[in-house]
Amino acid sequence: MHPSNPELQVSTARVKILASGSKGNATLIDTGDHRLLLDAGISARALNGHLAEAGLSSEEIDAILITHEHTDHIRGLRQFRKLSRATVYTAARSFAKRVSTWDDFALSTTVHSGTVHSGAVHSKVVHLTPGGCTRHGSIDIFPIPLPHDAAETVGYSLQFNGRRIVSLTDLGHLPGGLEEIISGCDLLILESNYDSTMLHNGPYPTWLKHRVDGPNGHLSNEQMTDVIRRVYNHSPENIPRHVVLAHLSENNNTPESALYAAERCLSDLGLTGKVTLHIGHQNRALDWIHLP
Repeated sequence: MHPSNPELQVSTARVKILASGSKGNATLIDTGDHRLLLDAGISARALNGHLAEAGLSSEEIDAILITHEHTDHIRGLRQFRKLSRATVYTAARSFAKRVSTWDDFALSTTVHSGTVHSGAVHSKVVHLTPGGCTRHGSIDIFPIPLPHDAAETVGYSLQFNGRRIVSLTDLGHLPGGLEEIISGCDLLILESNYDSTMLHNGPYPTWLKHRVDGPNGHLSNEQMTDVIRRVYNHSPENIPRHVVLAHLSENNNTPESALYAAERCLSDLGLTGKVTLHIGHQNRALDWIHLP
């Protein structure tokens, strides 16, 4: 499905972070063949506003990929899908926990991982198998199991037209072997949720601090840099060209702290100028990131 306006057709892939943080997350991905959302954690009204600013409409979104069932990732899903009728991709246990209780979703055609062609049946909900592969038109979708305190959380590796995007947010640690998945991707969306000092000196109760920094919680700025180092050590020549620092906590982090940690890491590795850093924001969309 292509936009009706020829001027909006793109020969290169592009990605726009619409919202990123503890209150809501959504990313728009335009492959040239498809337009999809990665999470719908802000209101449908906000999603439609961002799409309008990008010159798109809800009807042009043909897939929505959900990472897990927490509200900051599905807040606008129910209402937005009524407008777009996009195919929804989600892990089965995550779907069962929250989304399956919504009447309009309970009546949807639910299928397990397999080939789904955009535009064929817009009422589908596809249950993904973490570690497997599902094809949506020209996109290969690889859901990646992640350690997080939800029913079932996945990250994504999306491969299309010779390009690859990897998104890893909402994970307490990086499981072994993910360096190989990240290596060589064009764009990495990577959680950098909290500054350890801010978290431990902040107002959160002890149990919540332990949840955030636990093995099934979120990645800190320091852990974010550890991921970059592990990818570099795995294959120095295949470091991602773009890295988005994502899911920053408004209470326990600052963009300056996350950016400083990432820049220092890249400098230590001799990668300054070779990797473009971006920081997702809670209340404003980023400019398009182009992947030629």
